[in-house]
Amino acid sequence: MLAFIPTAIADANIAVGAVYPEITFSVDKTAIVLGESVTLRWEVQHADGATLSVNKVPRTLRSSEFIGEQTETPVQAGTYVYELEAENRYGTRNAEPLQVIVSEPTPTPLPEPIIKRFTVSPLSVTEGQTVTLQWDVIQATKVRLSSSNTGWNQEYASLSGIEIRHPPASTNYVLTAVYEAAGRSASQESSIIVHVNPQPTPTPEPQMPVIDDFRAVPNAIVAGSANTVQLVWAVSGETTNIEISGPTLNTVSNLASTGSIPVQANATTFFILTAHNGDLNTSKTVELTVNEPTPTPPPPTPTPTPAPTPVIEYFVAKGADDPNDVTLLGSGSVSNSLRYEVVSGARVQLSWSVKNVPQVNLLEDGVSLGAQPAAWDLPPKVVVAATQFQLVAVNDDGVEKDAYVQLVIRHPKPPPPPYNVSGPALPADPMVITWDYDPAHVNEIIGFRVYRAPSPYSAFTRVAGETDLDNTARQWSEPNPQCGMAYYVVAVYEVYDNSGGKSTLETNPSPDRYYSWPCPTATP
Repeated sequence: MLAFIPTAIADANIAVGAVYPEITFSVDKTAIVLGESVTLRWEVQHADGATLSVNKVPRTLRSSEFIGEQTETPVQAGTYVYELEAENRYGTRNAEPLQVIVSEPTPTPLPEPIIKRFTVSPLSVTEGQTVTLQWDVIQATKVRLSSSNTGWNQEYASLSGIEIRHPPASTNYVLTAVYEAAGRSASQESSIIVHVNPQPTPTPEPQMPVIDDFRAVPNAIVAGSANTVQLVWAVSGETTNIEISGPTLNTVSNLASTGSIPVQANATTFFILTAHNGDLNTSKTVELTVNEPTPTPPPPTPTPTPAPTPVIEYFVAKGADDPNDVTLLGSGSVSNSLRYEVVSGARVQLSWSVKNVPQVNLLEDGVSLGAQPAAWDLPPKVVVAATQFQLVAVNDDGVEKDAYVQLVIRHPKPPPPPYNVSGPALPADPMVITWDYDPAHVNEIIGFRVYRAPSPYSAFTRVAGETDLDNTARQWSEPNPQCGMAYYVVAVYEVYDNSGGKSTLETNPSPDRYYSWPCPTATP
């Protein structure tokens, strides 16, 4: 027989602390251009209900949506505020509101087309002959050739080419370089005139020759001088004989239609030019005056021929390693200048071509870099600050032409933020917070920074910086582990400013955050 042994039973009080909702809420971008999208991500725990609001317009989340993401594409520029609220029987908790700034897109300035060469050869032809048009254009999407009097108009996709034309009459050929993009266009124009001469007329019936010119050079000399006088003539039309005679000159026959012969005289005399065409002939007389000697004035000082004016065909900049490193913005702040935007630290190559001078001078921010060839591709230079280059061309007469290239700095695209921020789920000392970083961008940063705030948090405070965490660090030990704290991590990188100095910038915060263990709730 089994005996029943009574067991003592005691009451036990178990304290259960209040468990408030927990929220993780992030957005992948805080600034976009109109037409782009952002992605919201969230995770709600220990909640009976949750509400997602966009610019104060709420949407209740179903329990199946407590972990999720949502893509937003704003339809107008402005500031968008995203809020997430969670509640349970212990109370309500709000995530830190997220703001996204939406900007209007800025149109990219169109490149200015440049006509490097436009020639028409020859510039004078006889009716029925051809001319050759050649061109070489840069920074254009097409070229157009036209003529003023024939109505001819032709477009070409090739920026360098040759065209053969038969101008029926004198024509002004016009080359237009065009750049078209997104409904906008820019153009440059150059024109050249070709003169067309009529076909020669048939040979007329024999006619009397025409004496176009017959003179003594000079027509007056000083008696007793050894000066020789040139008899100069020009006869047009068919001839059978041309002769010159005079009182002091035996007849000189069978002369060419144009020419000259030397004569001398001690007294005033005359000479007769006679042109024969069979039985037809015509004559002209020229008189040579011999004067008494007079003082001979000094010869006039010859006027020097002016040196040709320098012509700067082009003075441009381009990216030595990547064309996208250098962007043409348009004309600069001074005459005959081009303004470019350069990625800081990029290598830039200057190129120019100047005519009518043997060499030029290149200045960088007013400091001469010395004499340079008239046409040259300068070795690439690393640009870290706003810079102005001046090209100076001076001819032998001191006539100067200048061109400028102005460079301003554009910061490179920021590197990405760290990700996978995590730490211990339970109280731990040391509390080690870890994160990951994209290896492809490690060389673009100098270190990391860790930020901390009480949860629910308002303002974050930096608790570790790049002097402690270089770009190889992937963890940090919290010297004062605490419950109820939130942490995020950023990467730190350097950029050049327009003065050539360096500035330190932060990436966006890590898209995820680490929350230390909840603080215990006092038993009532």
